[in-house]
Formats: sequence, C-alpha cells, structure tokens
Amino acid sequence: MCTARPGWAAMSFRRGLYKSRLRNIEVNLMDILDVDITRKTVRVEPLVTMGQITACLNPLGWTLPVLPELDDLTVAQLVVASLRGPEVAGSGLSRAQLGPLLVGSVSV
Repeated sequence: MCTARPGWAAMSFRRGLYKSRLRNIEVNLMDILDVDITRKTVRVEPLVTMGQITACLNPLGWTLPVLPELDDLTVAQLVVASLRGPEVAGSGLSRAQLGPLLVGSVSV
C-alpha cells in the first residue's frame, strides 16, 4: 500500500517504481483546518503546502517562525525530511528549528 500521489507532485527526481507494484490509496488531506487567533496556532492536514500556509497567514500579518523557501513543500514532506537527518532537504533547517512546526499545531 502507498499513496496515489503522482511522481510529478513529489519533491524528489527519483521515480517511485514501487508504486506500480503496490495498491495506490488516494489521500486528499490538503486543508487548513483551523487558525486560532487567540492561541496563535494553525492546524493543518499533512498535504498542506508552505505556500498555502503563507497565503492564509499573510492577511493576518503572521508568518511561520521558520519558513522553508519552497512553496510546494508539504507539511508531511517536512516531517519525513526532519526524521531522516540533521538538515532538512539541504535547506539548512535543523530538527530543533522544525520541532515547533511539527507538533500538532503550529505557533505563529
């Protein structure tokens, strides 16, 4: 079993050959669930992109404490990348910097 997300939507140039052998499951978890103005938190689903979060927060005059440069990066990709090594996808972001972004909701 794997996600049915197409190769062009991935942040890797590697072609996922495993997807042809496994059952592909549609996972459309790409919504911003809640922006709590009083607690200054944002709840999002895994496939929300940094661009979506930025577009949602800009009108409020807010930004994330650590903002990756690629708008197409998803929250799920950042979580996986942070678990793989000390620097996230060569961006120079450390696990310590990403920690507040990856626990439940994001403080802004």
